[in-house]
Amino acid sequence: MDVPLGILYLIVTISLLVLAHEAGHFLMARWCRMRVEDFSLFFGPVIARLGRRGDTEFHIRSIPFGGFVRIAGMEPEDVSGGIPVLKALSRATAQGDAALDAAISRLGRDTLNKVAPDNIRTPVREVLATAIGEDGRLTPTGIVELSKLRGAEDANADETKLIELVLNAHQRAEDPGLFANKPLYQRALVILAGPVASLLFGFFVFCLMGITSGLPTKDSKTTNQVAEVVSGGEASRAGLRTGDWIVAIDGVRIVSGKQMVEMIHSRADKPTTISVRRGKRTFDVTVTPKPREFEDENGKTVTWGAIGIVANVELRRVGLVESVKHGAIRTAFFMVQLVTILSDHRQAKESVGGPIAMGHMATQVQRLGLGAMMLVAAQFSLSLGVLNLLPVPVLDGGHLLLIAIEGIRRRKLSPREVYGAHAVGLGIIALLIIAVTYNDIARLVAG
Repeated sequence: MDVPLGILYLIVTISLLVLAHEAGHFLMARWCRMRVEDFSLFFGPVIARLGRRGDTEFHIRSIPFGGFVRIAGMEPEDVSGGIPVLKALSRATAQGDAALDAAISRLGRDTLNKVAPDNIRTPVREVLATAIGEDGRLTPTGIVELSKLRGAEDANADETKLIELVLNAHQRAEDPGLFANKPLYQRALVILAGPVASLLFGFFVFCLMGITSGLPTKDSKTTNQVAEVVSGGEASRAGLRTGDWIVAIDGVRIVSGKQMVEMIHSRADKPTTISVRRGKRTFDVTVTPKPREFEDENGKTVTWGAIGIVANVELRRVGLVESVKHGAIRTAFFMVQLVTILSDHRQAKESVGGPIAMGHMATQVQRLGLGAMMLVAAQFSLSLGVLNLLPVPVLDGGHLLLIAIEGIRRRKLSPREVYGAHAVGLGIIALLIIAVTYNDIARLVAG
């Protein structure tokens, strides 16, 4: 049952964390009066419609992992917002056919729609010359004339495509709820709200631990439960698992973590019988603690036996103030630790895991109970917030980078440029997934 429960815990945890992350985007987008079209739990086809509030449809989908928010105007083809497209055509029509041909070709490339300027006949060119007003929007008469031309029987494919591009650009320009039509700072706030929500959710879970599962305090003692089994150690080879209770050593009943550690330390190079309770079953294993050098309380080097386990720590419930204090300290400590690991290639290679490592961790953590599960959930949420700020297109940090580039250039990116950036980002993400999955498999084989 460990593996199914671990997978269930992982799915539920990741889904909650992603929902918290997406809720950040959703709430900030609503605050900035952007149109949020969809807020879904999970991915894939819709299996249940939860209702509609304002412009937003709420759904449950069929692939039970994560979730998403769809904000109008965030697709690459919408990034221009419409007005730059129309203004570019308006300027070109005033400069003659050669300039208009160049503008049409550029528009086709930028929107990934090939339009042959040679196929755009004089009637369409004449309407374009008068259809766009000084404000960069189509005039009412221009909309009517272009619509007539689009529906004309003799309109060729390139003319129809160009007219549709122009009308769609006008529609986007007239949409006040479009992400692309909002000021740079509002777009940046919406993107940043996701990672911030993840960080706040991680902090909240850390705080919640104090009044629910409890916290390790100054007075907390170690227990005789195994919190971690070191890969490749004697305990690992003997089959011990996270969550096991060591109830006796060589026939001596174990009642505390301190007693357990002291007895193992005293048996270096001696075959030792350990009685283990796992669920309702109790069984014996034989291990030989390996001599290891440690520093004692006085700083002296001593040789003790070790089997490669970490003892769990008892948790104690505390008050609200202490819980908040603990949450702040834990959040700050973990974020500093994570940034330190990510900035060091060797540490990142050793510490960062992929789907396999996450599944393995989830299987182990659920054996330790609510406290450990909440601890890992908080760490996952903080990791989600920090990693999403990496300047890789398709991640939130990548979106912020593109917004910054737009601000520096003082003009909107074209769909082609955004698609290109996203392709690079997806390539980077794919390589990272392959790398961490390879590391996961290598660790499993080695361990």
